[in-house]
Amino acid sequence: MPALEVISRDARVLRQLPFEQDRVLIGRGDDCFLKIDDDDQVSRHHCEVVLHNDRYVLHDLNSRNGTVVGTRRVDAVKLRSGGVFRVGNTFVRFMDAATPGPVEPSPEPVVNGDAGDSSVYDVAVLAEDDDTATATVARPQVRNQNAYGANSLHSLATIGHEPGFGLQHLSLINARSQVVHEAGASVEGQGESLLVLQLILLGAVRTRSTDVHLEPRQADALLRMRIDGAMIEVCAIPLDLAKKTASLVKVMCDIDIAQRAIIQEGHFSLGVPGRTIDYRVSFTPVMHGQKMVIRVLDTALAPQQLSDLGLDGEVAERLRATSEQSTGLVTICGPTGSGKTTTLYAILRGIDAQLRNVITIEDPIEYELPSVTQIPVDHDKGHGFAQLLRSCLRQDPDVIVVGEIRDRDTAITGLQAATTGHLVLSTIHANDAIGTVFRLLDLGVEPYLVASTLNLVLAQRLVRTLCDNCKRPIELNDRDLRRMNLEKAPEDPVMGPVGCDQCFNTGYTGRTAAFELLRASDEIRDVILATPNIADLKRAASNAGLVPLRDHARSLIIKGRTSIEECHRVIGLE
Repeated sequence: MPALEVISRDARVLRQLPFEQDRVLIGRGDDCFLKIDDDDQVSRHHCEVVLHNDRYVLHDLNSRNGTVVGTRRVDAVKLRSGGVFRVGNTFVRFMDAATPGPVEPSPEPVVNGDAGDSSVYDVAVLAEDDDTATATVARPQVRNQNAYGANSLHSLATIGHEPGFGLQHLSLINARSQVVHEAGASVEGQGESLLVLQLILLGAVRTRSTDVHLEPRQADALLRMRIDGAMIEVCAIPLDLAKKTASLVKVMCDIDIAQRAIIQEGHFSLGVPGRTIDYRVSFTPVMHGQKMVIRVLDTALAPQQLSDLGLDGEVAERLRATSEQSTGLVTICGPTGSGKTTTLYAILRGIDAQLRNVITIEDPIEYELPSVTQIPVDHDKGHGFAQLLRSCLRQDPDVIVVGEIRDRDTAITGLQAATTGHLVLSTIHANDAIGTVFRLLDLGVEPYLVASTLNLVLAQRLVRTLCDNCKRPIELNDRDLRRMNLEKAPEDPVMGPVGCDQCFNTGYTGRTAAFELLRASDEIRDVILATPNIADLKRAASNAGLVPLRDHARSLIIKGRTSIEECHRVIGLE
């Protein structure tokens, strides 16, 4: 019977836990087989040992501090008896039989080809040996690493959610809006790369991916997908087949396939029953070729209206009321990938474009909106945000949407437009609502212009939501209480992730947003007009009813929508 042993640095056995299960969990959580609650560097679900092809595999579960062998953080390693790994500050040894004893020092411990720093380490990594030559492709179905159960290209046709259609229903549409492969047409005689592309696109639909990455390596190419904001490894693809697939995508995008050492961009579409899915493609030279990233622009996945965003009633009403005004500036702030553009589109869809002339300046245009004049940025032709903004002011606009305020000219022109009878909507890269004010000032906008035009600032972050099927109550420790800003546990239990078949063992399914809304009150305008500092602006914002991002995130935790660890990862609760 195999066993896990907690050992000291000199390899003395402190605890031994024999097990018969095919999967045992290690971490601080109460549901962990090996519970390590005296080490604050250990995550709630830190790693696990899984039986795979008659061998036990150690797998990190996207832990905060990683699972370490030697000096290297590892994702997955194949264990042999006596193999030792570090979880937080705790050493754990795997034994194929429950017979405690000292570890014989390994003269040359190896992890991914590098020597470790301690003689207690002795593991064998996932590599091309014995019967698992493709182990790096067919990893076990465990949390956060290949959690969606895809271990080959063909599995992409069956994993994830059922969309109501299959490979035979897909139509490939090139950048010129020409159908190059009709639904139901045979792929025989058209090359294996066509089937590969169809499988990748179908897999992205089934897993609700936002991005697909095809990364060339020395011997193959790694296919990864971004699902609910997390990168998931799918499988490895033979290098020749990956290159052919990338060339097919280039043909679809009307990109020169002979060029492999330059940056290239393009777009194409996929016709499925009931809708069309658009894709934006980027090729970038890397060490072993060109990396291809496909951004998925599926309107079926994006919230369409303000009511779909999960906003609190008062926040949604303020956004709706402000979007009906004729002047002023509304900005949405947050880092890349926080859903700023999605929220901007949702606000825009609530504006009556039949009665008002709405013009957008975007880089690039992601979704086509009816009755809206959409202008793409083209830097090669000198059509940047600032230049297009000045031009569109002569197009009799009522509402102007600037995709992003990123430079002084755009900021000043946009805010001047907001003072002359135009409603201006935009996004800006800032950490929070207060930071947006200072960002505008740093760009060189005069304080009086910021104070007179700013209506609302919405800051947001996207956090994964707990799977309703498997989430379970957790016991809060001192660190959890500190992150929740509580002195004692609340009456309603706080929920945590577990993992099940419905959420593909991740513990999460979908995402929601944590918001922070700053309404420009007279007190805030007075602070901006004076010499603003963070303390005075925070005090004025609090008086105006600002609920900080952290507090909204904590409310989502209390409601059972998400977990403490997820909010801390995305927002930071300490």
